[in-house]
Amino acid sequence: MNLGPYASIKVIPNTVGGASGSICGHAENGVVRGMVCRAEGVNVYVFDTVLADAHGAGACTERADFVTSRGHRLLCWRRVSTVG
Repeated sequence: MNLGPYASIKVIPNTVGGASGSICGHAENGVVRGMVCRAEGVNVYVFDTVLADAHGAGACTERADFVTSRGHRLLCWRRVSTVG
C-alpha cells in the first residue's frame, strides 16, 4: 500500500505476559538493543514475555525472531511490520 508523501507507519502492539505497554528495540547482526518505540531505527518489538524455564523458552523460540532475557523472564521479539 502506498500512502504517497506520508511516512511509513509502524505497527507495534502492547507486550503481553506481565509487561506493561510496548517494548521496542533495534536488532542488527543478532544483537537487540532496547529503544523508545517512537525512535527512528526501531525494527523489533517484544510480543510476549515468558518465564525463563524450559517450557517458556520453547514457547518463545518457536514464534520469535530473537530472544533475550530480563531477570527471570525471556523477552520474545518479532520484527516490526510497516505499512506504506
